[in-house]
Amino acid sequence: MSDHSASSLFNSTVVNHHHPPVQDSIIDSLISVEHRHSPSPDYLLRCRRRRSVHLTHRQDSINWILNAHAYYRFQPLTAILSVNYFDRFLSATPSFEWNNGWKFQLLSVACLSLAAKMEEPEVPLLLDLQVSEPRFIFEPKTIQRMELWVMKKLLT
Repeated sequence: MSDHSASSLFNSTVVNHHHPPVQDSIIDSLISVEHRHSPSPDYLLRCRRRRSVHLTHRQDSINWILNAHAYYRFQPLTAILSVNYFDRFLSATPSFEWNNGWKFQLLSVACLSLAAKMEEPEVPLLLDLQVSEPRFIFEPKTIQRMELWVMKKLLT
């Protein structure tokens, strides 16, 4: 190998430290906006303060989401998104009175439906999505209105 070809090989592998590699900048940008896709930092503390019904309903809701998720054999990300939407919505609506189980169930159905629409190639009808012996059955129009409210809260 000549000196010229060896030096050109060496020079081609020199890293430009002034600009991070593309992959690092993408990861940095994702990390910088991650807080927008998480519940507020005090969300779990607020859940504990309302410990009477709120945590029980939350656990029941997550159990229902996971059961319906398993029933339809949805992708793993669908379950993760459903619970993320659920917690982010509750985090964004701290003044709303969440003392009734039907409100949590409606929110659960809406969050699972939204997540399935994002991740699944085929999504069951809204009436069919309500599996695993739900205590309440909601009309599709009611679920759609809840989906719109969830999306509005997640975007603000």
